[in-house]
Amino acid sequence: MSAASMALSSLHVLHGEPEFSYSGQATKVLWVFLPNAALLNATAYVIPHFFMHLKASPFGFNYQRRGLTVIRSLITLAVVISMILWSMFMPAYSSTVSVDALSQETFDLTELKAEFAQAQEIPLTQSWLAELTPLFQPTVVRVAWRPEALWLLARLEDEDMGSRSSGYNQRLWELGDAFEVFIRFDEADEYYEFHVSPNAHVMQLRFGVDLTPVERRQQLPHLFMPEQVIEPRVWIEHDHWYALLVIPASVVKPLGEFAAGDKLSFSFSRYDYSEGQEEPTLSSSSQHTELNFHNYADWGTLLLK
Repeated sequence: MSAASMALSSLHVLHGEPEFSYSGQATKVLWVFLPNAALLNATAYVIPHFFMHLKASPFGFNYQRRGLTVIRSLITLAVVISMILWSMFMPAYSSTVSVDALSQETFDLTELKAEFAQAQEIPLTQSWLAELTPLFQPTVVRVAWRPEALWLLARLEDEDMGSRSSGYNQRLWELGDAFEVFIRFDEADEYYEFHVSPNAHVMQLRFGVDLTPVERRQQLPHLFMPEQVIEPRVWIEHDHWYALLVIPASVVKPLGEFAAGDKLSFSFSRYDYSEGQEEPTLSSSSQHTELNFHNYADWGTLLLK
């Protein structure tokens, strides 16, 4: 695939019309439900026919009643089994994340790990698929806040991280690995998209919430923020990299500083390129049923405590 076609493909995911698909969630539900449905069908067919042959018996009526009781019991058992399997294989997901205040500002990675140790982990996954792709690599994000900024620390597992980016506001999702943040203050009329690459370059976009996918695509060149407001910190280690983003409150909150009780809609995403692969592996913290990162109806909520 050419670089141009790869760029268009990535642009389709981010700013184009989404391809509607419930395949991921539907498959997860069906593989739990169908075995039990098959059991119920077999039970409902076999047992009544068996007890029909007992009508000549003086106890046939009782046997038929007992047969119906058995059917009801098996139906109840099947429902219970389905619920157990659902709880085992469908992980609980809460879209609201409580965010504690950061006790001190620091840009030392060791100190940051200690500061964020008690913060709730926000994992990225591929909820629009039936199962994780072979090249999927875990990412975990933790969030904290201070009145003047929102602090995000992401840990991205990767053994061949890299980017061809060379400066500010380049299309990072086309140039290599990228960590992506969507953020919207409460019910604001606009939301923000921030990218950071392993070589610490930044891309910043601002969108009106009422823009359609077609309008986003057409207006994209004009949606880049001219002034860089985020200075990221990146640490690259053996098989993973860390990205720290400090998002100023003055950018996303109309009235300035954050305060306890504030709510922000969020979604974290990742573009992970692997050696020998032309397309990136995508993942997101949001429970998307279709591949459309801009669908803010699927985003989670950060509740500042």
